Amino acid sequence: MGTFSVRPLLRPPVRKTITFTGAANFGQATTSVTVFTVTGKIHVVSLEIYCTVNLGEAAPTATVTLATATQAAFFIAATNSVDIDAGDVWTAAGPTTRSLALPAGFKDISLNDNIIMACAAQDTNAGALEFTLVYFPISIGALAI
Repeated sequence: MGTFSVRPLLRPPVRKTITFTGAANFGQATTSVTVFTVTGKIHVVSLEIYCTVNLGEAAPTATVTLATATQAAFFIAATNSVDIDAGDVWTAAGPTTRSLALPAGFKDISLNDNIIMACAAQDTNAGALEFTLVYFPISIGALAI
């Protein structure tokens, strides 16, 4: 009788905190922040974003968008940075300060692209967001970091 190995598909949650400074790739207008680098194909079980420090702006109209590298606003359309405060759960252009059921756009997603934040109009120069991604690989060697 042959042997086989069983490996768990579900990976431990991957967490990343992004601290905004207004520098290139950390909130500077017209640059993107890579949140998770995705290699291969993954199935997103859930993606949660909590604000740990109020976001700030260098000038009025600073916005952030949660997307993939090839699909603008895939997760969340442009949100004014100063509307995202400590304790908020960011799942839409209007963040909420309470617990909620994750919207469909944050679970059960097939993905083969990096998850990014696009910063537009003005610099987002303060604050921090904590991202938690739960996923399992679809292709051999698939990974999100």
